[in-house]
Amino acid sequence: MNGVPMNKTNTCRRGTILIIVAGISALLAAMALTFLVRMRSDVQESLNTVHEAQAHIMMVAACNFVMESSRLGWSPKPPSGGLLTVRREAFGWIDVRTGKPGPLDESGNKLGVETAGAWDKWVDLNVPDSERPAKRCPMYVMMRPPYAVSPRVSVNPIATTGPEMFMPYVAKADPQKYDNLMTPALYISGDKRIDTARQIPSWFRVWRAGPASFVITCGVGDTQGFRNWDEVERAGQQDLFVGGGKSLFAVYQSQEIRLQYLIEWSAHVASSDYALLENEFEPKKAGSYIHRPINLSQDDRSQGKQVNPVGTISFIQRLINEPTHW
Repeated sequence: MNGVPMNKTNTCRRGTILIIVAGISALLAAMALTFLVRMRSDVQESLNTVHEAQAHIMMVAACNFVMESSRLGWSPKPPSGGLLTVRREAFGWIDVRTGKPGPLDESGNKLGVETAGAWDKWVDLNVPDSERPAKRCPMYVMMRPPYAVSPRVSVNPIATTGPEMFMPYVAKADPQKYDNLMTPALYISGDKRIDTARQIPSWFRVWRAGPASFVITCGVGDTQGFRNWDEVERAGQQDLFVGGGKSLFAVYQSQEIRLQYLIEWSAHVASSDYALLENEFEPKKAGSYIHRPINLSQDDRSQGKQVNPVGTISFIQRLINEPTHW
């Protein structure tokens, strides 16, 4: 047979190199896929940590809501374009004057927002547990809250040169408006649109279990604080879940974090002359144990740790199992 003889050695060598290159490529692809999966897992774990922390922040917000609403926030809505002439003040979830369940006004009448002279259903203990709703409070970050002030720390810096050197003049108001070009109306109203760049969908809801006890549910997710789809329909808020309806709500519900607590409000607050403010620091000083006068304006000590005047929280109990009513 005529012709050029085939070099079997070179052919086998080229096949071996092809197999090795294919194997290395497959190994690199597998390592890249493993790396991407690991990165996704790390991101998800970090996101869960952020959401868990945000849920605890909602718990603090809920406790503040319970304490403040024991006395504040029960005034009727102002007329359109007008101002309130009378602001109603309550006297605790358990009225400190009579011991009756509150909130009650100065004359002992029930306070409410929706109906004059009547409690909202969520605070009315006469409503059966199975029918008493919860107070749902979705939270969001505003583009600019009302009365926003400038984050600038030093509005009136002390000059280091010139004729006013080292002179602590207060030439400008402190704090200042967030933007000095804003009109007074814009400064007062703010920009209440949702800041989507910083928004973490968060909410809390409060269910009154007794005169001073409440079930708090804190959540981070897109359900807006609704317990289930039936509650969405009863509130007529189906438009919040356009495009998916009940199935979309179920997806949101499966992805969000929910923490539940039982808390109890107390009317106890510290005395205005209590000044034992440094007892947890060393070294102890004689001034740490002095009871200051009620007229604190004549003293050089501030009450930075003074307990607020709207009550305190007696206890906070984490609920492991979902309660029947919340």
